[in-house]
Amino acid sequence: MVEDVGRDIITDSALFEDVMFVNIGYGIEDSGRAFPVMGETTRDKRVEKCRELNMPDQVVVSKTNRAFKFGNDNVLGAKCEVSIPVVIQGCEKRIGCCMVPGGVPLLLSRGMLAAWGVIQDYRNEKVKFLDDDKTDWRDVEQSENGHFVFNLLSGYAAKRTALILSLIHISEPTRPY
Repeated sequence: MVEDVGRDIITDSALFEDVMFVNIGYGIEDSGRAFPVMGETTRDKRVEKCRELNMPDQVVVSKTNRAFKFGNDNVLGAKCEVSIPVVIQGCEKRIGCCMVPGGVPLLLSRGMLAAWGVIQDYRNEKVKFLDDDKTDWRDVEQSENGHFVFNLLSGYAAKRTALILSLIHISEPTRPY
């Protein structure tokens, strides 16, 4: 759990021996979170991953002045907030998150998941989206300590392939027979 705290006890970096690191492009659900948080190192690696996928990584940056206390009692300060594009279950969304020093994985807040209409079934390790009547419950990865882990670039490669194939189809010359 990460909580918003005062800025008087900030450290420059955090030790995350007890945090499960996830692959770049993934986010960890943290139901105690008031606002999403991500480390600057994680952000840099995410930019590289987006380039590999030819995914536009249009980032909107704004100033902020917040401090976050992590479960291991480290406190990190955020001086900027970024809005980044993600694709979850094939739907393009944006995440606003505070940037803190180090390699903190992208931690997703409960409020953001609720705004997206994510319904979580912890007993059966499944999720469903309120606004998606076409699909049923879907399996979701879990961290070692039970947090749901979401692939936030999941549909991009498939959507890009479909777009490229449709463009190829459109651009194919017609042959008179």
